[in-house]
Formats: sequence, structure tokens, C-alpha cells
Amino acid sequence: MEPIRPASPRGSPLRLIRPETGLSLRQADARRAVETENRAAALLTSGDRAVEDLRQIFALRAASTLEGGRAAILRPERRRELVAGAAALGMRPFEANLIIAVVQDGVRRGTGPLSPETRGLLRVIPAPTPSALLGSSWLRPGLAALLLGGMITLLLIDWLTRG
Repeated sequence: MEPIRPASPRGSPLRLIRPETGLSLRQADARRAVETENRAAALLTSGDRAVEDLRQIFALRAASTLEGGRAAILRPERRRELVAGAAALGMRPFEANLIIAVVQDGVRRGTGPLSPETRGLLRVIPAPTPSALLGSSWLRPGLAALLLGGMITLLLIDWLTRG
């Protein structure tokens, strides 16, 4: 008579299944992890508050530079830095200044940069488009320099192999 051996977890034909989905526990955990990551990718988070888009990211940046509490003072050099940073996000200076004004107003009223009222006002301002991001960044000059460098390299290689 052969001794009874416990089945190994790897070779066991039995597996636990979630009755509502028909998935194994491992598959259900993997699916849940993917869903969590998808939700996280759809919403950027700032602490415990959700940030929906670049306008709100810029609004948070603007709020962090305000001084004087509810007075919401923004020194001119800080405003210039903010507007320059907004250009890197694909925003026009006009839109950046609108967002700064909305944030200042929210802080002065005591509602904050991510209150429902402020979010509603931020949605009125046009969001930067991907084409604006490409047009306002260093990408075009960088690609042109890379292309020029590649052409010069090919010409040098050709010149050296002929000689």
C-alpha cells in the first residue's frame, strides 16, 4: 500500500474560484490590479484630491506660489515664471493668466484651488491640445538638430570611406 502524500499547490487540480465571475483568485486579483491602475492613470492624484487635467495641475502650481494667505498675492517675477511654465504645458499666456486669476479668486473667497466652484471655472478655459504641446516645446528644434546631426554624421562617414 502506498503512503498518502499531500498534493502540492502547483500540481493540484483544485483551485479556488470566485463564484460571481468564474475567475480564479489569482486572475481576479490581477484583474482588480489592472482596474486600479487604469483608474489611477485616468486621474492624476494630488494628495487625496483628484486632478483632472493640465489646467488643474497648473492651478495647483499657481496656488502654491501665492503669498499672504487669503490676500493671494503673486509677485510679478513669480507670475512670469508661472506663465513660462504654462507654455511648456501647451498653454497660451492668456489662458495661464486666466487660470491664475481663477485660483487667486478662489483663495480670496476661501474655497481653494480645487473646490467645485474653481473646477467649474477652470473647465471654461480651453484645455491645451496635444498639437499645442508639440508646437510650444523644444521638440521641433530638437528634432531638427537631431536630423541635421545625423546628416552631418552620414556625410562624414561617406567622406572617410572614400578617402
